[in-house]
Amino acid sequence: MSTPELRPPRTTPNLGLPLPGDASPADYVTATGAIIDRLDQVAAQISQVGMTRIADQRLSAAAGNINFPNIPQTFSHLQLILKTRAAGANSALPWVHTYLRFNSDATASYDWQTLAGTGQTVEAGVNLSQPWGYVARVGGSAGDGAFSTVRIDIADYAALVRKEYMAQAGAVRTSDSVGLSAALTTGYWRSEPAINTITLYISGDSGLTQFVAGTRATLYALA
Repeated sequence: MSTPELRPPRTTPNLGLPLPGDASPADYVTATGAIIDRLDQVAAQISQVGMTRIADQRLSAAAGNINFPNIPQTFSHLQLILKTRAAGANSALPWVHTYLRFNSDATASYDWQTLAGTGQTVEAGVNLSQPWGYVARVGGSAGDGAFSTVRIDIADYAALVRKEYMAQAGAVRTSDSVGLSAALTTGYWRSEPAINTITLYISGDSGLTQFVAGTRATLYALA
């Protein structure tokens, strides 16, 4: 009688684990542990290159501003997503304007350039040495009262250099006859401290016009 040929068990690619036909109960335990370890490694890699949610706010009542304090200084970039429309004094207008301040700085240290289009009409504007940075216009209660979506990107926010930001806004329903409005803004803060607080305002900082209840603002960090 010939002696059976002894062969090492077949293994799965990369992990070095036995295939099911060759596996013993102990092999399955080993395989399960190795897979869990590998999933943990992948999750860690994703978190290193992905987005981390710093704070998420949904207004239960109208408010004149939205504040994000105590921003961690351990990430590379920031992104803020805002879904809102206006309430209060100017809410009957087709749209109102939103602004921001960094680190509660109300000095004349913000510059911006904006480009907006409503229907087929395009307009542009620039302002220098302002007490806040312009973000974008968002819908009032005119038209069908739809919410607007705004995204603000802030690169290298913790660096001790002057800061730039970009904002995009869209889906502002002004009226059934005019259609949609979209806007793009680039802004500049002539100050060098790391950004640790972001405050959003609507139609200035008087509080007479407010972010409507149901507004949602979420701040993310990019690794």
